[in-house]
Amino acid sequence: MRLIPAVLLLASCVGWAAAAPQSKTKPGAIEGEIQRLSAQGFEVRQKASSLLANGTRLTAMVLGRSDGGGFRLIVYAAKKKALIIYYEPSLAGLRLASVHEGGELPDMAGDGSRILAYVVEFSGIQQSSLVLMRYANGKLARVGRPLQFAEFEDISMDGSPEIVSRERPLGGFFSLDCDAFFTMAQAAQRTRIHAFENGRLETVSSKFPAFYRAHMSNLEVELANNDPVKTGRYGDYLGAALSLYFDYEETGRRKEGWERFKQAFKTPSGAPAKARNCMQEMGLTLRRKLNIPPDWD
Repeated sequence: MRLIPAVLLLASCVGWAAAAPQSKTKPGAIEGEIQRLSAQGFEVRQKASSLLANGTRLTAMVLGRSDGGGFRLIVYAAKKKALIIYYEPSLAGLRLASVHEGGELPDMAGDGSRILAYVVEFSGIQQSSLVLMRYANGKLARVGRPLQFAEFEDISMDGSPEIVSRERPLGGFFSLDCDAFFTMAQAAQRTRIHAFENGRLETVSSKFPAFYRAHMSNLEVELANNDPVKTGRYGDYLGAALSLYFDYEETGRRKEGWERFKQAFKTPSGAPAKARNCMQEMGLTLRRKLNIPPDWD
């Protein structure tokens, strides 16, 4: 990645006028940028910084405007001058992840590299994604794909937080519709745990059985407390039942999870023919969506 002086990149991206000369010292280079941006209506909402072994100060800042003109994420590498190595404007919500609450860019991979994590939020469609970036060997690059509804949680309680994502495998607007009733299961989520191992971001769900036991227990309580025939909350019930299935799948018990799902959606005895047909139609649709083997009767 070619390093571009901060003034030139910002002028080309948003048409700003030429800025004042930058300071020749490391701290002053970043402070000078903050002062210049402040004079143009931007304010620093969040900031994280770390001094690297080679003397480079790596700084990430989220800036916003009081007039509601969106957000900017800017990452600087500074020695004598502040050079922009990443710039992202956004009309969506933008914030640094909780791992930066102490103001640091941590070495989560354990190899001297630095991790930047930020969250992009689309409130209108109730969607958020965690983006991970890694600075190593003078370059900043994305790590994997954005993780839906992901946050840092220290599940292992060792001071090194894991990442818990809650993705929607069936999509954000999955619904089932038949003559008997209509239901939308936006809450159907696959909960997955990620962590850095040997310098790589890996899925480590299988290492946390206690976490999943507790999560599955909560989902069982949710199912038990919601009789959709009485409450009319079919979407919530379907979402919890599918989330429970995904937990079974994530812990290597997919077939058991499908059996539990079928039990949850067993057609009540004495149900009218229209309701029985609807439940059967739902079952067939979900078998296809979840790629359930035909011999799992």
